[in-house]
Amino acid sequence: MIQGTVPQMNGVFKVRGKVLLSGCPVFGGYTVIDVLRYADRTVPLISIDYPVIKALMGFKGLDLHYLVVVGRQEEVPGVLTGYNVMTFLYKIASTNPEKLWAALYKTSVYDVDWLTLQAETTMSVEDLVTKMLMKGWGFASVRIEERFYLVSILDVIRFLVSSGAFERTSHRLLDIATRGVLSVGMDSTLFELLEVMVRKRIRRVVLEEEDCVVTDRGVLQYIISDQALETLRDSPKKLLATPLDALTPYAGKPVILGEDAPLSIAFKKLVEKEPYTVLTQDRKHILTPWDTTKLLKVS
Repeated sequence: MIQGTVPQMNGVFKVRGKVLLSGCPVFGGYTVIDVLRYADRTVPLISIDYPVIKALMGFKGLDLHYLVVVGRQEEVPGVLTGYNVMTFLYKIASTNPEKLWAALYKTSVYDVDWLTLQAETTMSVEDLVTKMLMKGWGFASVRIEERFYLVSILDVIRFLVSSGAFERTSHRLLDIATRGVLSVGMDSTLFELLEVMVRKRIRRVVLEEEDCVVTDRGVLQYIISDQALETLRDSPKKLLATPLDALTPYAGKPVILGEDAPLSIAFKKLVEKEPYTVLTQDRKHILTPWDTTKLLKVS
């Protein structure tokens, strides 16, 4: 059983026709170069021509959060995450589930990955987050000489926490957390979970009975496990009908805080470990990395 409602992309609010106010004290005078040391510099590159199955093997062998995709015009890299793979699997499963295994071989990464924003090392962190908000993209690529670096919204938060930037705001957890926590009962199936996450465009769902959070990465980790891959190959419908208790080893415990907790504490707890999620004690509000964009006040 599925309960709750969640705004699109865990709290992305429309900015069309509105003006973003500049000068948010949290972002200070920091630039992208300050954030780079918190970005993962070891993520392997894959070609847009790779089939999705090859990318999955990359995730499986290296325990990655994402892959950087190269080979487009003007060398603008893309990004492949668990959410990309989930969206692809759901699209095929909704129409021809028996074709899932073949689709993994026949579909190229080019048809699945997301484009990234392009950022210069001198760009302000505030401008970077503003562009992420306007585009709805949580990643930006930075090129230094011949090398690409990928900066995520989570990397931005890690830097802001380490720099003490959140100490400059009096905001509480409740001020920017998203109201409406989506929860899924353990009587739901893997397909139903995919459907909810893709249609609602969210990357985190609470598993009710376990009081834990499964993310798109957790779903991907389950799908690329040896047993699940074998089932996907031999009986895709059986895999899609998997009860969600099979995913609990791939879920994590969220941080639980009072709604009046200082934002500095909330984000410090959020970045400590996966699933990078904070819930209020009443379970009615959720804080995720994307909620950082709400600090860009809209008039």
